[in-house]
Amino acid sequence: MKRDYYIKIPHFYSFEYYQGTKKMIIELDFRDRVLYLDTDLITKWEKPFETMEISHEEKLKILHNIRECLLERRRPEEVVIEDEPERM
Repeated sequence: MKRDYYIKIPHFYSFEYYQGTKKMIIELDFRDRVLYLDTDLITKWEKPFETMEISHEEKLKILHNIRECLLERRRPEEVVIEDEPERM
């Protein structure tokens, strides 16, 4: 089954997350050996979806999707989601 999400990394300090027709820009420093992801990074979709609210559960799902994409690209050696009690 094909995923409906992916990332693009145009800079070492941010990346673009795409889900279906929606896009968000997330600031993250790729120079760090370990990347720490948390729900505070997920703020809003870009226009025309900027007014859509993103629930905590949706933010966690987005973080899991981002982690999956990052590990497939072998960018970081480790990607940690901080909002969860256990490491993935």
